[in-house]
This record gives sequence, C-alpha cells and structure tokens, in this order.
Amino acid sequence: MFATFNDFDLALQDMVRWSRPASPSTRQVAINYGYREMCRAVAQVRPEYFLQEAVVLLPAQLYRVPLLDLGLRSIQRVKMIQVFDPGSPQLRTDTPVANSYAVRFQYASVESDRFQGSQAAASYATSIVYYDLLRPIMQIENAMVAVPTLALAPALAQDTTVLLESVYYPLDLGPPPNDLVEPVIAQNGEGVLAFAMYWLLQTVNDVEARGWQAEGVAKLTLIRDSVAQVSQQNTEFFDTGLTFNDDQS
Repeated sequence: MFATFNDFDLALQDMVRWSRPASPSTRQVAINYGYREMCRAVAQVRPEYFLQEAVVLLPAQLYRVPLLDLGLRSIQRVKMIQVFDPGSPQLRTDTPVANSYAVRFQYASVESDRFQGSQAAASYATSIVYYDLLRPIMQIENAMVAVPTLALAPALAQDTTVLLESVYYPLDLGPPPNDLVEPVIAQNGEGVLAFAMYWLLQTVNDVEARGWQAEGVAKLTLIRDSVAQVSQQNTEFFDTGLTFNDDQS
C-alpha cells in the first residue's frame, strides 16, 4: 500500500540507489509520470473513482456561470447536475411556483442545434436546461487562467441551488505537503514505480528501461481489469441495463 508521496519516494530511492541515483526533484517527476499513467488507465474504465460533489447556487438569467471558489479540484467534465432544494429559491414574479420542481439539466454541446436553439429563445427555463462545460481564458489578477464555466441554455428563470457532480483531474504528487495518493492507485502502486523506473532509465538510454516499461504496461492491464470487473459486478447486482458510457465526451 502506497498511501503518500513519501511512500513512493522511499521505495524509488531504494530501487535506484545502485543503478540510477536521482535527485529529489527528478524522482518527483518520475513518480508523477507513473502516477498519471495509472490514473489515466482508471479514468478510461471508471472515471467515477475521481468524482467530487458540491452544492452550487446558479444565478438566474445568466448563460455563462464560472465555477470558481467551490473548493473543487480541476474539473475534467460534469457528470450530473440535479436540483438540490427546488423549494428554496425566490421565483420570478412571472414564473408559476409549480415550475420550480420541474427543472431538469441535460447535457448538450454548445455547438448542437438544441443548445443554440434554446439559447436563442426569448423565455427563461422552467423545465429543461441544457448545459456544457467550457474553459474560456480569463484574466485573474495578473494571470491568464482557463476558468471552468457552465454554459446554460436557456438561462434559469430563478436562482437555483443544485448538486453538481464532476470528474476531476487527479493532482500531481509531491512535497510539501506530503500528498495523499488516490485510494484506487494506492492499492496498485507497483505500476507507478515501474513507470517511474522506465522514465528514469530511458533518459540515459539504459537498456533496462524497456523491461520496466513492459512491467508498467502489465500493471495497467491489471488495474483496468480490476476496475472493470468491480463496475460489472455492481451493475449486475442491481440487475439493470446500466452502462457507464455518457453521451458527453
């Protein structure tokens, strides 16, 4: 079990002590190379391992809502938006109370006809809201930053509190602080170390690099199969036709 960055670093130090001594910064780069490879393998099969939730207030009459200061990791994609407490917002005077319980959020690309058609409509949403995740460049203080932003069509008729579920990009590891490893990766840390060794050795054209690469690829296959098997078992247990392919990419 590799629970923290230091666990990986200590193990890698022992592995390279006599063959390829490396500085702390170089080991950190190597470890994160392997870490990203393993995270990517899990995300391809079961991105829900990197799921986060937040309760968000979406303002009325806005077509673009920046997702800032939510305490979330960098959002890769939105998984689901659901009205959290439909009875709490104050309705516009021209919106029936019953409509506050009917708003549903559905994914649609901003380039699609249904999204653009809804955005061009003169009315505000009281039933279905289409959404997409954009990353426009904005200036924040003295830096240009890609800000995750919800595009909505049509705009909401009222301020609405929602539960936002999103898939995040796992953070790179490194001190300080002594970062915690994603639980699904912590159980398969040998793959991280194999790719770390490959990265270190290939930088000096060491012939043993290919062997470590092959071991890393084998670990990728194992973690993919393990995650896929768990997903299949969960689906069969509930006896549903559930699949994990979203219509959003």
